[in-house]
Amino acid sequence: MSDHVQLDGSTRIGTIGGTLLVTLLNIFHNDIIRTIGFAVLGASVSFFVSLFWKWAVAKMERKKTSMLSKENNEPGKL
Repeated sequence: MSDHVQLDGSTRIGTIGGTLLVTLLNIFHNDIIRTIGFAVLGASVSFFVSLFWKWAVAKMERKKTSMLSKENNEPGKL
């Protein structure tokens, strides 16, 4: 007798399909709506934080550049 179990394609598809069906039937509409809401909130926060950091870095670079140009333009410097 063989110790190997061989599954044909229809058994695999049936198992995967049944698992997905049971999973989808057990997910409530509130969970889906909450998940979508959290995804939108997370993406929005991430976007605005990225904009803030882009603005902050640009402002620091402008400040650094202006300080360097003031140092180089001081009278008496070589």
